[in-house]
Amino acid sequence: MLHHCLWATLLLLFIPALIACNNPSVVTASSSPSISHPAQKELIFDRLTGTWQSFNKKIYERWTKTSDSAYRSIVFVVKGADTLIREQATIYPKDGAWIFETLVQGQNAGKTVSFTSVALTESHVQFSNPAH
Repeated sequence: MLHHCLWATLLLLFIPALIACNNPSVVTASSSPSISHPAQKELIFDRLTGTWQSFNKKIYERWTKTSDSAYRSIVFVVKGADTLIREQATIYPKDGAWIFETLVQGQNAGKTVSFTSVALTESHVQFSNPAH
């Protein structure tokens, strides 16, 4: 549970560090029946694509865009010639909100945990799962 909160927090901290702010217009899951991206040429998640390396240079996170509105991530560690996958995540739209779904090795009995977007701007996204 702590790992998922930490991961969601890291994601929220990581995105603003990658993005320059430009007069954001907020879209919230509760106020919008459908996903809207006013005046945006790209989604905030497009800025995640690529391979990121942690500050300690031991953990990598690779984000790819799998369709016009879906993204996938794997978190892995390289030990010698071995690559160990630690976590897999997806971000996709569903029912007027964005879903951040994660599967962490050795946690939650091998089941994914989903977080729903509660706020989305050009420079910020916030996911929440009160039950987790």
